[in-house]
Amino acid sequence: MRFIGIIVVVLFIFILMKFYMGMSLDGKDNEVIKQREIYRESQEKLKRATKTLELEYGKYEDIEGRE
Repeated sequence: MRFIGIIVVVLFIFILMKFYMGMSLDGKDNEVIKQREIYRESQEKLKRATKTLELEYGKYEDIEGRE
């Protein structure tokens, strides 16, 4: 009887550890998703800034070409 009790306790601890590890992994996954979103947003901002700089550079090239 004592052996069965030990097995039940070990299984219970194992299940709790799996549940806890699963919860901690979900938190890490959420953090990774947030970091990916931040990366995508920064890449989009960089692309927009590059386009704006190219347009401004083109304007100044046209002005210098006229003079």
